[in-house]
Amino acid sequence: MGRVILGILMLSLLGSAEIKVRCSRCTAGKEKLRCDYYVGQKGEKSHQDQCRIYAEYVDVDGAHAKAARYYLLAGDPGRAMVAARKALEQGQEYGREFLAIALWIEGRRDEALEEMARFKEHVPGHDYLQRDLKEIGRLYPEAKLELSPL
Repeated sequence: MGRVILGILMLSLLGSAEIKVRCSRCTAGKEKLRCDYYVGQKGEKSHQDQCRIYAEYVDVDGAHAKAARYYLLAGDPGRAMVAARKALEQGQEYGREFLAIALWIEGRRDEALEEMARFKEHVPGHDYLQRDLKEIGRLYPEAKLELSPL
């Protein structure tokens, strides 16, 4: 009888842990959607915290290149560079695009151009680059991303 009760308690504890995990994933998914819509599409900086929350979630999860993009949307090019470099260490070559953009925003133009050349060399079919430059460029008008040679 004691083993049955212990088994029920264990299942109950595992079930509640699963629910917590699902809820954090749901929250992250909602933050991503909000970030993509309000910040990415509309350029509303007041929602950048949602981008940061999602960036932190995927960064911990190992999707560093994706995290770099969302750190840029969150207004944090410094953290975007860190995440992009982690991405490159793990072979996520498309993180180089976000490293180049972050470097450009930080005024490190020569390094940015070098990274972008490497990106174009290693990542074929990079048609999303112009979309990213336009989307991120709205948040950093002083960087003139839309007019840059990136």
